[in-house]
Amino acid sequence: MHIKLSRFREFIEEIFDSSSIHGFPYVIRRDFHVLEKYEDNPTVLSVDIVSYGEFDRPSFTICTSNYNTTAVMGSIVKKFFGVEPGDERYNESVKFVEQIKATMYNTLNLLQPFNDMPGVNDLNLMDMAYDLFKDYPTAGIQFAKVMTERGMCQSSTTHFKWQLPIKSTSPFERVNGTIDRGDKCTSLEVCRISVTPNNLDVEAVNRIYINSYDEVMCGDDLDYVELAGSSIQERHVKIDDIIADPNIRHFKPKSRKCKFMDEHQQDGYYDLYTPNFCKMSCRIRRALRYCKCVPYFYPVRGVKFCNMTGLICLSKTEWYDASKCECMKLCETTILTKLSSKDQNLQFDRMLTIDLIFPKTRIKRSVLFDFDDLLVGLGGSLALFLGLSFLCSIELVYHIIEYCLEMIINCVKP
Repeated sequence: MHIKLSRFREFIEEIFDSSSIHGFPYVIRRDFHVLEKYEDNPTVLSVDIVSYGEFDRPSFTICTSNYNTTAVMGSIVKKFFGVEPGDERYNESVKFVEQIKATMYNTLNLLQPFNDMPGVNDLNLMDMAYDLFKDYPTAGIQFAKVMTERGMCQSSTTHFKWQLPIKSTSPFERVNGTIDRGDKCTSLEVCRISVTPNNLDVEAVNRIYINSYDEVMCGDDLDYVELAGSSIQERHVKIDDIIADPNIRHFKPKSRKCKFMDEHQQDGYYDLYTPNFCKMSCRIRRALRYCKCVPYFYPVRGVKFCNMTGLICLSKTEWYDASKCECMKLCETTILTKLSSKDQNLQFDRMLTIDLIFPKTRIKRSVLFDFDDLLVGLGGSLALFLGLSFLCSIELVYHIIEYCLEMIINCVKP
């Protein structure tokens, strides 16, 4: 149907463009046409004054590498490989489990040496990664343990439930997880947030990703802080709030160049939309296209998770390249901008402290050119180039249809 309408439009444009009737060629020229403004630039960004407002706290995702698994390693090796210390396969099994602990989106190639291990293709790798991390201390009640592109992490995003690992005993049930994000911050107070990873594990390296409250972390996000040893970072962050006029929902996302959170993709794997969820859905589709399976760190339903052979297959492709993924911004969101940061080194302490700075203004996405403006513009173009009003053109179409119907009725009469 879309192809037929497109051909009909091309046919009309060709007739108008080659017509010798004065004004017809101008009607279909896009640089003069009001349709271009209606289809491509119907919205505008403006600045709105904020006297008082409440803001959700940013979300943090803490991904810990080199964390200590000595206490659980023996039980995990026994559960998945059926071997105990002293068995000739034990050391090799420990190396494999350690590699799964460190595996992320860009290190799948490091699994190649384990491809010939007996029974390795039958292992539930998501279950193994979760068992390694499930007893690791969290940074507080505002964090839940989630599966990300960088392996098991802990996150405070409002959408953490979409990243909870799927239970090995049921393909339709996720592990339990809850968070308490605390109260919102107001623009009339200084809002200081502290994130304290586990300080007892001195060898661990913590990478803390910072996102808006309504976004999840992607493995290639660039806004993060790395805390190793004894280090503290203080950061000042400015919040810019973007709101949208409800009337812009009448336009297609392609026209307004943004999406609302409830406008999820039909071919996506999440029931809501954010730019990072869009990127992850795109990567899932690319993984399925290349190797017919999905890495275990995407806990989504309705897909086949890769075994060892599938992960090594993906390591030889560009499945993670999201440069061709078309992911729009959110129409309503919060933008975090780092203004300054200060590092300190204190013994036996690791912490990220953020002071939120609230602006006096916010950005509002409003309708610039709606359907009423389109009708006015079309009427003006017809009057200018053809000396014809929009109402007269409707009457002309009506009389043509009436005449055709009368001719048809007269033809079918006996």
